[in-house]
Amino acid sequence: GVAHVDLALDVDFGQDPNRGPYLTYVVKQRFDDTRDRVYRITDVEASSPTAPDEVHLAEDGGLLEVRIGDEDRDDLTGVHSYRVTYRVEGWVSSAAALGLEGDELFLNVVGDAWVVPVLDVTVTVVGPDEVLAVRCYAGPDDTCAEQD
Repeated sequence: GVAHVDLALDVDFGQDPNRGPYLTYVVKQRFDDTRDRVYRITDVEASSPTAPDEVHLAEDGGLLEVRIGDEDRDDLTGVHSYRVTYRVEGWVSSAAALGLEGDELFLNVVGDAWVVPVLDVTVTVVGPDEVLAVRCYAGPDDTCAEQD
């Protein structure tokens, strides 16, 4: 199936000038001795009311780096809001194909390599069927403020 992701986040660059946020996604990972899982991320767009929002994509091995901002500027400070949308194929783990109790979706929204604070993240996932269970993990203590 296909997922359409709509991500809203506030990033605090503090007083250290920065170009903009970098999001890193796994796009290829080993499945077994003969196969890899491939996640196709396309149609990446970003917008910000207060900061440059050009999208620059770079794939390295099994990772896709989404860099947002002007590559020729590094003067952003303070808090800036961003909205990022993209399309993904391959994220859902099929129960039938993998012998699971149900289809599963594990979504790493912003990655784990941030050096600036991410203050507020909202993710909306819409699927073709009812969600039976949800877990959210964030930060070193693996907790989320809210999950629906």
